[in-house]
Amino acid sequence: MKKLILCFLLTASTLFAGDIVNYGPPAPPKPDPEWLQIQKAIAAHQVLIGMSVDQCESAWGKPHKINRTIKANFVSEQWVYPSVYYIGNPSGPAQYDYEHVRYLYIDNGVLTSIQN
Repeated sequence: MKKLILCFLLTASTLFAGDIVNYGPPAPPKPDPEWLQIQKAIAAHQVLIGMSVDQCESAWGKPHKINRTIKANFVSEQWVYPSVYYIGNPSGPAQYDYEHVRYLYIDNGVLTSIQN
């Protein structure tokens, strides 16, 4: 019986010797620097080359108009953002200034160029 207990103790100590002791929750992963840069740009209402369409909409809102070109295995879009102004009451109907327009060019769902 003593041999059996000794054998069990040796086996148990060998099995548990390499276990890692967890003293609390793991440290949170460090955010990706590129992700942080995109989040800062969105908060500042700016767009960056390489943003997705969702990120562009989060930064600038939905475009007034989208001009779309479809080619074989390729979709190109021009997003049109005219300047908006209000005559009289700011809650009244919006007027669009097409002389001061900003454009986003999106290829296959990714922002590739910006025109002011």
